Amino acid sequence: MTVRDHADRATVAELARSYLANPGDERIQSRLVTGLIRSPDHPAGPIDDAVAALATDKRVNHQRLMPYAFGRLEATPAVTAALAVLRTEATLSPEMSAGVGAALSSPLMLRLLSDCLLASESVEALIVGLRWGWLDALVSGAAQVDASLELLAAIGLQMQITEWAYDETPAEADRLATLGRMVTKEAHPADAQVLVYGLYRPLTQILPGSRVPTAAGRGDRVQELFRRHLAEPASQRALAKQIPRLTTITDPVSQAVRAQYEERPYPRWRQAGSRRARRLGESVAAAIANPELAAEIDIDRPQVLIAGAGTGRHAAMTAMRYAGSNVLAIDLSIAALAYGAHQARLLNISNLRFAQADIAELATLDETFDVIECMGVLHHMSDPEQGWAELRSLVRPGGLMKLGLYSSHGRTFLDPAKAIIGARGLEPTTSGLRATRSAVKGLPPHSSARRVVSVPDFYSLSGCRDLFFHAHEDRFDLPRIQRAIAELNLEFLGFELPSPRIRDLYRRSFPNDQTACDLSNWHALEQRYPLIFSSMYRFWMRVPGR
Repeated sequence: MTVRDHADRATVAELARSYLANPGDERIQSRLVTGLIRSPDHPAGPIDDAVAALATDKRVNHQRLMPYAFGRLEATPAVTAALAVLRTEATLSPEMSAGVGAALSSPLMLRLLSDCLLASESVEALIVGLRWGWLDALVSGAAQVDASLELLAAIGLQMQITEWAYDETPAEADRLATLGRMVTKEAHPADAQVLVYGLYRPLTQILPGSRVPTAAGRGDRVQELFRRHLAEPASQRALAKQIPRLTTITDPVSQAVRAQYEERPYPRWRQAGSRRARRLGESVAAAIANPELAAEIDIDRPQVLIAGAGTGRHAAMTAMRYAGSNVLAIDLSIAALAYGAHQARLLNISNLRFAQADIAELATLDETFDVIECMGVLHHMSDPEQGWAELRSLVRPGGLMKLGLYSSHGRTFLDPAKAIIGARGLEPTTSGLRATRSAVKGLPPHSSARRVVSVPDFYSLSGCRDLFFHAHEDRFDLPRIQRAIAELNLEFLGFELPSPRIRDLYRRSFPNDQTACDLSNWHALEQRYPLIFSSMYRFWMRVPGR
């Protein structure tokens, strides 16, 4: 262990003690989370107590703690042994199953299972092995399920988040059908039977509204599972009927994209994090690491449009981020908007409204905005530049635009997997998406096509549909973006980057441009490092005026 490792451990331990003493201090909380991510190997003691507290802290974006949780989980001897067995066996012995169940039952893992999409091959392998063993025990009657109801409920919530994406064998399908018949015959089926069924299918398939289990005597997580599996779908259907329609949708590409997201709203999310709202200028300046902008952007109560909001996570985060803001979120898909409206209601976000509209037809909208954000949307339009121009026409003088666009360089890592999927004739049905995941996971470890397994979208059905089978996808490069910015008379303000190391790399490469705003330089840098924008180009612009 190096001197720096010792220092990192000591720093995180001190932050853990400070957080336990001052749980309301967001600065300490944020530094502790960052420290855990950077240095996941820590001794027991105050750090474990702090992590348990973080798991129940609603202000924390628990998704950020996944690297720490996965590192600790995979270092557990019971998990290490189980993963070795599961390379050749379908299930685990009762003793191994109990050990893995205990490892998954830490406060943080239960929180992550319940609320976050877990992008981990190891966690997936463990769940696949565990649930098959539990299903077999229930149906055969040879043994009881060796897991707490809380753990079963947490994994059932994870399966809902993934949309039941994991592989299952024909034998499992047969046993599951038997379990379904067992449950439906009982007036009061055992909780374990119901919860294990929920590891494979939505509970709506076996529990009609008249047979929803009562909550008395059950833990909070079990009650949450029944609420999400049984009550939320009905609530979202009711909200869908209330979503206003602001424009028509006549473009054939828009219609195809709408159909995709009506079938599979994307992305599924449970958390948006919670931070102190800041003035718009402060927030933008922090996002692109240009503190001088904080004073330049002087908009007190910004009117914000989220164009192509999908299921509303970005819109919810924006509504909480900008002090005094009023946010309109539009999308093609009513199902996606209803999902977002439901989540915003759960989070008590009152400054956010949802409506259906097509960016291609926004000329009919009788509203203008101080800020328009459009992330991951224009490249799904038949004419992205025209959509960009439509949005530009709705920005008030001095207002801001934030766009997210696919990089033609950054997206190339998907192409080998797409070629294999196309050659096998797979389609975006439930069985086809599961087969797609199985085909990619079955590739040799060194295969370039297998790199997509590290992408979070790989772990849900709607995410896989979006990755591999999108109704329409365009890609940009920086010269194309530069031309559009010039034609629309916009000022480029800077990129939001996934890591400060990328900005540092730029400044070392181009020391005469410390503002990091020269798109020609960025284009040259991307030629040398093609994956620096592997997710998207995310950037801010300003409209002249004011």
